Amino acid sequence: MLDNMQIGLDIATALSVVGAAIAFIWNSSLSGKREKQQRYKEIVHAYMLRISSRMYDKLMQINKRIQGIQDKILQGEMNQDLNPYKNDIYDLKFTFRYTIEPFDKSYGDGRFIKIANNFEEELNEYIELLIRSTLKGSGESFDLATPVKIANKYITEFMTVAEKYIDYSKK
Repeated sequence: MLDNMQIGLDIATALSVVGAAIAFIWNSSLSGKREKQQRYKEIVHAYMLRISSRMYDKLMQINKRIQGIQDKILQGEMNQDLNPYKNDIYDLKFTFRYTIEPFDKSYGDGRFIKIANNFEEELNEYIELLIRSTLKGSGESFDLATPVKIANKYITEFMTVAEKYIDYSKK
């Protein structure tokens, strides 16, 4: 009878040790998964910051160009070469595309490229308006700040979509 009780205690001890080992392995696995998710979020946030920083630099360049154009208008210079301004807009467009593309390939599923495509399409429409309005007798007008407004809209959209994506994609 004592032997049966000893065997029962040995089995109970073994089961508790096995249970503790399983709990330890399970918790370690969950902890590793959480750490991996946290590293993933940190990498994606760093990339998002890099994209917004590059776009900010381009927007500052455009704002300086706009200020120069406005200053010349205030000084009475009505005829101006807008090609540098237009080139800044092209540069803005390509910077957004070529910083988003590698991000989308590494971390996305095409949703970020769609944002870049929409951004390019809207800027292209503005550039067409800019070109048309500078033709003699066109009568059309344009707002110099439109590219900045468009960029802010799509940078905000990108940041919002990226934040939602990393919050839900690695759960």
